[in-house]
Amino acid sequence: MTGAWLLILLGLALLLVEVILPSGMLLVISLAALATGVMLIFFASPEEGGGATTGFLALTILLVLIPIILGAAFYYLPRNPIGKQLFLPEQPIEEVEAPMTDNVALEQLLGQIGKTATELRPSGVTLIQGHRVDTKTEGIYVEAGQWVRVTDVRGGQITVRPLAADELRDLPDDLNA
Repeated sequence: MTGAWLLILLGLALLLVEVILPSGMLLVISLAALATGVMLIFFASPEEGGGATTGFLALTILLVLIPIILGAAFYYLPRNPIGKQLFLPEQPIEEVEAPMTDNVALEQLLGQIGKTATELRPSGVTLIQGHRVDTKTEGIYVEAGQWVRVTDVRGGQITVRPLAADELRDLPDDLNA
């Protein structure tokens, strides 16, 4: 019985060491020691202090301690020297978010007409108002040199569709040049 409790203590100690020196292997050894210790308690006779009651008590204690230890791991791991190498550094929100002016400029393209500079399979490049813009279609293939209209601007992505024959006739002369 003493060996089973020592295995559980060894497993918990290795779990704590895994927090400080993350390797993965210590975690595997720790979990194996914990499982073996609990199994030994379950299979020990009640005269030795084991059995189902003691086994469930040990299992309950572990179900409380392991989340606490893992919570400590997730809290301290990014703060220790080895853990800092495992995570990307935090960036200020200003560097992560797209500037609002870019999104507003893209919103102004809604309804505009452009000409595909490359094939859209379903994404490619389209010339809109003299600027090369990354665009996509709604899943259809569009050849290069086709006239398209911007139908949606969402999340920085511009969706276009080819112009129908009647829309092509109504194009202003300055676009046909």
